[in-house]
Amino acid sequence: LDIKSKVQGDSDNNGTGNGATITATTGTITAKISAAGTIDGTSENGILATLSGATGAGDKIVIVNDGAIGSGADAVDVRGIDATISNAAAAGNIKITGNGSIDAVGRSIAATNNGSGTTTIATGAGTITSGGGDFAVFAVNAGGAIDITTGTGAVKGGGGISASNSGANGAGAVSVHIGGDITATAGAPTADGIRAVSSGTGLVSVDAKAAGTVSAVGGGNGITAVSTNVAGTVSVDLTGAAVVVSGGDDGILAVGQGGTVKVKTGAGTVTGGTGQGIDASATGGAVTVTTGTGAVSGVDGVTATNTGVNGAGAVTVTVGGNITGTAGDGIRATSSGTGAVQVTAAGAGLVKGTDDGIDATSTNATGTVTVDLSGA
Repeated sequence: LDIKSKVQGDSDNNGTGNGATITATTGTITAKISAAGTIDGTSENGILATLSGATGAGDKIVIVNDGAIGSGADAVDVRGIDATISNAAAAGNIKITGNGSIDAVGRSIAATNNGSGTTTIATGAGTITSGGGDFAVFAVNAGGAIDITTGTGAVKGGGGISASNSGANGAGAVSVHIGGDITATAGAPTADGIRAVSSGTGLVSVDAKAAGTVSAVGGGNGITAVSTNVAGTVSVDLTGAAVVVSGGDDGILAVGQGGTVKVKTGAGTVTGGTGQGIDASATGGAVTVTTGTGAVSGVDGVTATNTGVNGAGAVTVTVGGNITGTAGDGIRATSSGTGAVQVTAAGAGLVKGTDDGIDATSTNATGTVTVDLSGA
């Protein structure tokens, strides 16, 4: 399918009719909207693509949007792009790219891969907007990797981006790369700016490739990165560009189990609302938080916690700038495990809290605690 001009689905606006509906059992589905192409907002869905068979490996649903799906004045009624590989035995990939804009009442981009293949989503200069309470970009896989990269065009919805791997034994990584502004407006507890979650063993990561803001209000976190698998690891690394993060609850929430949890910030500020600036924790695994020159603040500025009683993972916080606890501690580093608790300084900054400036604690009989700020 190659759309080079205007397409109007559901022209009588009676609740049925998509801009394009493409279904297949096997083979490859390919759809492209050129720069001059548009799908009118009267459509229920812009492009609905479904592959139902046990496909082989390779890119099996490929959608390129360089035009416009809906508009700010007339968003499509449900979803902008909805791509699904429904068969659990399928090995094919979903790939959605393009510089075009999408305006939808529901999810602007939705991808579901129930097989073992990957999902890749890359937006460009066009804005990606969900006018309702849902995520603007939403991807769920049953085990394969998910890779989402945003461009310079703003991404905005009730939630910003949601990427989740639901396969408990899936080794696919879940990766989100920030390239511009990402905004969540709904205020619900899981309506985060970025929400990256995995039940599998693969890495969960969020990083910055260009400057931007990631924000959420109400009960939403700016960035949530979670692995619920004992072997899974979590990384939030914002040192690649000046990304400003704010959350109605936590600025950054990073949670792991037995694997490592690492959070690194750069020149951008990180601000929590009713929660922490940075909240990093694991059940046994090592927890490392390294702040950059951008200020970090929240009820507690930084909390780093190992809750595993027998966990050997160290808890390490390295200070690179100002950290403020607006109604608690500046830094709280705690461990129930045998690993060391360490707070050190790599740069100049002020650490302050309305309670303790720094609270470093081990509740394990063999645990050690070190606070050394001489490196600043």
